[in-house]
Amino acid sequence: MIVGDFGRRYPQVLEITQDGSIGFRTRAGAVSPVDVSSLVLKAAFQASQVDAEVASGVITVPAAFQHAQREATRRAGRMAGLADVRLLEEPIAVALAHGTAAIPGRYCAVYDFGGGTFDFAVLEKKGDALHILAHGGDLFLGGDDLDAAFASVAISKLLREHNWDLTTSPEALNRLILECEHVKRELSQHEQSQIRISEVDPDTPVADVVIDVTRQEFDASVMHLVRRTFLSCDEVLREAGLSAREISAVFLAGGTTMSPLVHKMASGYFALPPSHQVSPLDAIAVGASVAASTGVPLG
Repeated sequence: MIVGDFGRRYPQVLEITQDGSIGFRTRAGAVSPVDVSSLVLKAAFQASQVDAEVASGVITVPAAFQHAQREATRRAGRMAGLADVRLLEEPIAVALAHGTAAIPGRYCAVYDFGGGTFDFAVLEKKGDALHILAHGGDLFLGGDDLDAAFASVAISKLLREHNWDLTTSPEALNRLILECEHVKRELSQHEQSQIRISEVDPDTPVADVVIDVTRQEFDASVMHLVRRTFLSCDEVLREAGLSAREISAVFLAGGTTMSPLVHKMASGYFALPPSHQVSPLDAIAVGASVAASTGVPLG
């Protein structure tokens, strides 16, 4: 079911690889997710001039990863040249990035809203050790969905003001969604921005059309999606046997949490502001570095 949902959501064509697993169709043939991961790691090693053969790698994985997924991650690391591959759950990495001292009570939460998925975990602190009490999320809810929802604002304005329907061109619609991602980032820092339709759709019959958009319009278009994340939070907290008010620290991860709306709604849900000590964009990587340089137990 997950594979089917992925195929409907993303443009990549899926097919069976030689070993019977699911892969992506490319001009070079079917490529497995493990192959893709190893290529990404190799490129990272080359860019950073790291000698993988003498490096000890710490790779973070979602808390929801099962044994087969974890082993596939290890295999990708070894294919990339790492002699030693250790795994660390992403929620623990985020908490480590902030430091256990930043957790004033017994329980903390990691709210991870990325580009394609949403993950939430409740952690318990016992001394200097962290344990995942419960976790969950939404595999098909992320910043991409916010971009698409925000694009509907521009589509409606263009149709209403200039009688031009961008949805008739899949290519133009995709470019609009990409532009909305850029504007979304601008609106995280400013109250208003602009979308230049001529850059999105060169075939537009109306020259130099500029659509003014505001943070308020963005917030209104994505509010229902952000609210959806808290349904997952409710389920995870129930599994942990806790209420939101029993969480003593909230840590953010993922680029979507840079939105002021997300930050505001998370603050309201937990009745305390999330920590600003570490950027949500860097938290997982920083936590992996902390784990690699300390005695944190790794898988």
